[in-house]
Amino acid sequence: VSDVASSPLWNALISETPSYEELSLELGDLLRESNDLAGAIEVLRAVHEVAPLNAKICRSLAGAQARNGMLAAALAVLDGLALHYRNTSNLDEMAVTLRQMSEMAPTNIKVKARLIDTYLQRGFVAEARAELLRRAELEERSGLIHETAISLERAADLGWSLGDHEETFKLYDQIIALEPEKVGHRHALVTLYLQDTRVAEAARHQRAIVDISLREERQHEAIAALHQVIGLTPDDLTAYYQLAELLGSIGEYGQAERVYRRIHFLSPDDAIAQAKATSMASLREETERKAAR
Repeated sequence: VSDVASSPLWNALISETPSYEELSLELGDLLRESNDLAGAIEVLRAVHEVAPLNAKICRSLAGAQARNGMLAAALAVLDGLALHYRNTSNLDEMAVTLRQMSEMAPTNIKVKARLIDTYLQRGFVAEARAELLRRAELEERSGLIHETAISLERAADLGWSLGDHEETFKLYDQIIALEPEKVGHRHALVTLYLQDTRVAEAARHQRAIVDISLREERQHEAIAALHQVIGLTPDDLTAYYQLAELLGSIGEYGQAERVYRRIHFLSPDDAIAQAKATSMASLREETERKAAR
């Protein structure tokens, strides 16, 4: 190729001398179009060694390698180009390159992770969200449940920032279905429901946090969650009873007494609450006497 580019005959036929890179690229593309992939790869690989950062050469070589079943080699070529763009802060071209890699290897989670980060660096929020959803599908198919939940949560948060609240709530429903015992997801969802002034839904998930905390014997977390439930639904006598019983079970008799008296105030005919308030008062006084000795 280099001999042809510098020959007098070639110079006489055209007004300017093409470079070795240009001729090699043209020949490689012609060979690839005629389905001589091995020949195209040979020509393009040789010129790639001379010009490893030439985007057209990299993309053409990677395309020929991918078509010839050499996916790992194709991704390595494009990865080198993407790294060059990152090092030179050319994030737009880096995104183009990573997108090509993602199309070549649609099930490659690592490629998608880099593409997502690049989109976010460039402020392409909708594109990043779409890739996060695709990555979540791949992770779920691979049995990576926790990783799936993380990807969906990031996608949900980006959707919220774009104003798509209903889609965000649907994604959190998926997340909770994947990891129903993780209270962190429910805490995040409660916050979003409250921002959207949907108190009933927030209270429902706050009650779920109470139930999870009790199953896992985390009484103090359950008490904190019950305070939140009561704050959201101040007429919920069931929550008051749960709170009072929990406080009594950990020796907080004074607090339990106050909660039972609150129940009796809200429901004056509730003799059980009145009796329990009296019982908690007796236990509180006994504890105080022992402490004073």
